Amino acid sequence: MSFLIVQHVSYTYPDEEILAVQDVSFTLEKGESLAVLGANGSGKSTLARLITGFLVPSSGSVTLESSETAENLQGTVPNGIVFQSPKTQIISGITENDTALGPGNIHVTDEETERRVSRLLELVQLTHKRTAPSASLSLGQTQKLALAGILALTPELLVLDESVAMIDPVCRKEILDFIDDYKAQGKSVISVTHDVDEAMRYDRILAMEKGSAVFYGSREEFKARPVLVDQIFGYAMPAPFEYQGPADESKKNALVFRNVQFSYQKDGESFPTLKDVSFTIPSGSLVAVMGPSGSGKSTLFELAAGLLAANSGDIWADGRVSLALQDSESSLFEVFCADDVAYGPRNNGVQGKELKKRVREAMDMAGLPFDQFKDRTCRSLSGGQKRKLSLAGIIALNSSVFLFDEPGAGLDPQGRTQIMETLQNLCRAGHTVIYSTHRYEEAACAQMTLLVENNTIRWKDEGASVMDRAEEPAGLNRVTSIDPTGMLQGLSVKSPLSKENVSVLHRLSPALRTLVFLIAFLPSVFLKNFTLLGVSAVIAVLYGLLAKAPVKRTVGLYLKLIPWMLFFTLLQFLIMPVPDGTTVFFQWGLILITRGKILQSCRTAIRLFCAIFSMYGYLSTVTDEEVIMGLKKVCPVKSIVLVVTVLFRFLPLLAEEARLIIKIQLVRGGLSRQKGFFNTVKALLPLFVPLILKTLERAEQMGDALTARYF
Repeated sequence: MSFLIVQHVSYTYPDEEILAVQDVSFTLEKGESLAVLGANGSGKSTLARLITGFLVPSSGSVTLESSETAENLQGTVPNGIVFQSPKTQIISGITENDTALGPGNIHVTDEETERRVSRLLELVQLTHKRTAPSASLSLGQTQKLALAGILALTPELLVLDESVAMIDPVCRKEILDFIDDYKAQGKSVISVTHDVDEAMRYDRILAMEKGSAVFYGSREEFKARPVLVDQIFGYAMPAPFEYQGPADESKKNALVFRNVQFSYQKDGESFPTLKDVSFTIPSGSLVAVMGPSGSGKSTLFELAAGLLAANSGDIWADGRVSLALQDSESSLFEVFCADDVAYGPRNNGVQGKELKKRVREAMDMAGLPFDQFKDRTCRSLSGGQKRKLSLAGIIALNSSVFLFDEPGAGLDPQGRTQIMETLQNLCRAGHTVIYSTHRYEEAACAQMTLLVENNTIRWKDEGASVMDRAEEPAGLNRVTSIDPTGMLQGLSVKSPLSKENVSVLHRLSPALRTLVFLIAFLPSVFLKNFTLLGVSAVIAVLYGLLAKAPVKRTVGLYLKLIPWMLFFTLLQFLIMPVPDGTTVFFQWGLILITRGKILQSCRTAIRLFCAIFSMYGYLSTVTDEEVIMGLKKVCPVKSIVLVVTVLFRFLPLLAEEARLIIKIQLVRGGLSRQKGFFNTVKALLPLFVPLILKTLERAEQMGDALTARYF
């Protein structure tokens, strides 16, 4: 009997008419491997979710031979899946804790868990990040961590959905070699991939087109079908770009870095990312940027776009610099595709026929035909199609300098070829284009390549520092912050934990520190009497002072929240129902002010005050890891401990989500500084609406991530 049997499986997403997967059948033997191939949107990721039980087939069946529970498999699980989007799979706030989470859920011993964590973090080259916050990892490093978290479960069937697409070539080869060894141990592997070299490592091939299986057979049988192979992989990259020079001879340079230094700060410590970086990019050129995951490529781009400020040095650019962020999922915040692409040009004053023309041209250039995709919802697109749409939104800005961070990641061969041709065409139209990539064939499309490594930069063709190429800028503008409201900086709140100011609370065990915090905080959540709430507020302040929390920052945060409390109080007066018999103090249109609503608003203000002082006090005495350790001692209920673990991951995740939305909206001309509270609220609505939707989406994805770790 086959290990995995997929029989006539079909699936249609809710509110969609087209079948995402249509009548797919195949089998897989124990220890056998399968590569799933096909263009973006062909149904590969949907099939992966159907196989692992995250979706239920509309018709047909999926049968996995191993039906035992996780407890009966002696430290293994029936199946494990690494999803396409890496950020959504990380649960714990600390790198090593995230890898250890799955084994803990299936009763693996502490000694074996430690062995797995050490081995897997070494495999994915994250040993140096073992105790680092998971939120501090680059997107490529996050993909490595997501892979390690599932491998730690040692699943009988491992399903990989483009799980090495954002990883540098050296680490990628080591991971694929590890997967070869994994198969040799009798495990089965299914990999959704767009890479021909990876696909040829697997025993069998399943090719999909528009939801249907167009081929299923052995690797040798697939190779014997040259027409099919060419249809999937036969898209040659364009020849290296030939520099033509700027149309305007007065604009010889487009981007200049001079002695730029940048370091990330955490808990008072400095972590250098770029050191003494200097280079010049000529106008109209096409430049590729390469380097290992986490080497600083994205940081370099954000400095050039004005989303980060250098610690020292200067940056100049020719006009506006527009950046397409690496995380395409977070770059989309409108409901419909055409509206999302139109967001940037509309902010820049483009209207009417010119706006429609811009949107059409940008979508066509990015490989999403306007007539076919204009009315599609962004949520309904595949991962590759979302990346194309995010690129179209930047192309529509028609900027002098374009920066594309990993534009080909997650795209099929045809899509990657089309994107490279698009970047070359943008240069021919007079733009300057700089893009990052992990693929050598993509880098070869540029006229020159910058290598980011060891915190500095060198030209690949010269093998030397680029310092000598830095020239005095002529006719360029100094790059300054494009964040006039300071929202990005405001969301980069550092941990209030102080290593110098040690109080009596610091000397307690993590369990006692947690218990004291709960005593100081929880009463304010449940009390309704204002006298008792006042006592709770005094206790919260005393607790914060005893913990040596930063009083100025704590009070400042509360004061900043007052306008928003007033705003939500107004919403309460507008939408909250009034019980029969309640005395109405004031009514104006839809606004109803009652005694109950006023008292509820006052209680909320006091509870928020208590929460801020208590939380700042607690965070001034513990690390994230100590929070979990302390709670494990105070509360033996595993579910509650995990909820807190998820909370400590979920809140930073939402903060990072807000940062990403702010970044892309700033790049596309949104969130400008406004005078007056209500004008500010109006300007921020494009942030709040997508953030609320993203919160719901992230909650659903967090549930999938927990299920994937067998909680």
